[in-house]
Amino acid sequence: MPKQEAEFLTFASLHPGRTLGPGPFPVTAGLVSAYVDITGDANPIYTDDGAARAAGFDGPVMPPGLAGVWARRSYLTEHRMLPGGVMAGQNVELYLPVSVGSELSLTAVIGEVDEEGDRRRVLLDCSAMDEAGRLAGRVEIDARWPQDPS
Repeated sequence: MPKQEAEFLTFASLHPGRTLGPGPFPVTAGLVSAYVDITGDANPIYTDDGAARAAGFDGPVMPPGLAGVWARRSYLTEHRMLPGGVMAGQNVELYLPVSVGSELSLTAVIGEVDEEGDRRRVLLDCSAMDEAGRLAGRVEIDARWPQDPS
């Protein structure tokens, strides 16, 4: 039997203060390798233990660019996105290095919700906690939400 698809995250369900998540985000070597392959950002501290240790880390660390991936995942842990959504902007703040092989806990809090004609504006505050419960990073997303299905 096929796995049932998650429900759409509709504009009507987005209310200021609503928290989405928490949800896990495993930072695997495979994910980092795929990121490096796609972006060409091959900094060895992401994949090479010796290079990461020489840079002062305990081992390979997550590329900062993956913050955009976990931010989107933070509000889609239990839902899927409607077609036609647009990210109008984001502000990324990273506080801690995230070790490859660790798992982040993601949440998103709905901020402002404004109607702007056919596209609705939603501000989201997405956060990632490391395994010790420390805030590893935040991403503020300014999104234009598509119309809800009829």
